[in-house]
Amino acid sequence: MIEKFYNSYDGTAVGIRNLILSEGISLDTDAELGEGIAGEISKSQTGYHIRVNGEDPEYWKRFTMAHELGH
Repeated sequence: MIEKFYNSYDGTAVGIRNLILSEGISLDTDAELGEGIAGEISKSQTGYHIRVNGEDPEYWKRFTMAHELGH
């Protein structure tokens, strides 16, 4: 799975957004979450949903997306 989404443009990163979306998980990277909350994953009747705090810098959003996917 990681090899499929490996970004060859810099040789170091996995396309985490595309990986999440390819698994049918909805993704909101501009969510308004409470102070100190970087992200969350939830399940509903329609599937899984990952929300990431829109106030966080891009590098932290990327970490949060991977962390939530790991759950």
